[in-house]
Amino acid sequence: LPPAPCPSASISGVAYGSYARVLLSPILDQLQQKEVINTDNQGNMRLEEEPELLWEAVRLAHTLVSQIKSGQ
Repeated sequence: LPPAPCPSASISGVAYGSYARVLLSPILDQLQQKEVINTDNQGNMRLEEEPELLWEAVRLAHTLVSQIKSGQ
């Protein structure tokens, strides 16, 4: 059997997930604004279709992940 997960690890995982949503929410808001402006679009815009926003999201995600990785 694998060892039982440490309760503090679960809590920190939730905190990082919440923090990631806070970091990325301005980018997702910008994507949503572009979707409203772009009336020709037949559905939801995808982050992959907006390279500038995509790479900003990757940069922000990297800053979060690098904090976790450097602590190990």
